[in-house]
Amino acid sequence: MIKRLILILSFIFFLISHVYSEELLIGLKTGFNNPNFFEVDFLKHNSDLFMGLNYEIAPKKSLFSYSMEVQYSFNPKLILIPISINFRPGNRIKYIASGGILPTIRLNRVDPENTMDIGGLFKIGIDYRINKTISLYSNFGFYFIPNRYYYYSHFGGKYLEKTIEYGQFINLGINYIISNSED
Repeated sequence: MIKRLILILSFIFFLISHVYSEELLIGLKTGFNNPNFFEVDFLKHNSDLFMGLNYEIAPKKSLFSYSMEVQYSFNPKLILIPISINFRPGNRIKYIASGGILPTIRLNRVDPENTMDIGGLFKIGIDYRINKTISLYSNFGFYFIPNRYYYYSHFGGKYLEKTIEYGQFINLGINYIISNSED
C-alpha cells in the first residue's frame, strides 16, 4: 500500500511541476543491465536489454531537474520506474549526476504476494544538446532492488528467501525538448 502511495504521489508531483517548469524533455532510451564490456562472453550471456521512455522537468536557469522513466527489461521481465533528482551543470554539454528511488514491478515473479518492490539508483552521465529541440544522452549507473522469492527444500518445506539484487546499467537515449519560455 505504501509503495503504491509513493508512486501516486510522485506522479502527482510531476504533473504539478509541469505547470511551473520552463523546459520539458521527453525521450526514448535503450541500454543494458549488468554489462561487462571487458568480457565479450559475459556481455552476451549475462546482460539484459531494456528499453524505455523518459520525462524530465528542467527549469532553464536551475542546476537541478526531476525525471521519471518507464523501462521494460526483457530478461528478467521487469517494469522499472526510476524517479530521480538530477544535478545538471553545463549549457550545451551537461554533466549529469542523479539519485532516486526505483519502483520495480516483476512480471514473472515466484512470490505471488508481492509483485512491486522499491529500490534505489545512482547514475552519472552526459547530455549533449544538438540544437534547441534535440539532445543525446548517455548514463552509467548502479541500482539495488529488494528481492523476495520462495524456494522449496528437499523435504517439502517452502521457504521465503530475502535478498537484495545489485546491478549496473548503461544506456543511450535521445530527448525532444519542449520550451515553455521565450528565449
